[in-house]
Amino acid sequence: MRELSAIGNRINQFAAKANALNFVETPMLYDEAKQWRDFCLDVGKCYLVPRKMSG
Repeated sequence: MRELSAIGNRINQFAAKANALNFVETPMLYDEAKQWRDFCLDVGKCYLVPRKMSG
């Protein structure tokens, strides 16, 4: 939950800066998108992908 909150905060800061300057920092946008993608993949691996049961 902390990671999700941190990502949300960074995205809000990014949006506020982009609105204030009327300019989007592309490298920062790509970095945030990568972090979001990595987070989603980690969540999927932990909670959505079935695990093999030992038997």
